[in-house]
Amino acid sequence: GGHGVKNPLATEANARQREEEKNKQVLVSEDDPTKFVCRVCSKNFSLQRLLNRHMKCHSDVKRYLCTFCGKGFNDTFDLKRHTRTH
Repeated sequence: GGHGVKNPLATEANARQREEEKNKQVLVSEDDPTKFVCRVCSKNFSLQRLLNRHMKCHSDVKRYLCTFCGKGFNDTFDLKRHTRTH
């Protein structure tokens, strides 16, 4: 088991809304149509799913909370890495 809980403020409705917002921010590069570009920071990705995962870093709602200190994360990998510091 991990040492994190899902943030109750990050409801399923919020998740759907974030997904819709993410899709609006997808931009295919004019230089290379196989690249996906983040409209927030202009970072390039080779796959749509990588851009989708990246977009979580621009979200204010943290989906996972550390049970030790309450710090929020959008990715379970980041949460697991963080819990090793406790």
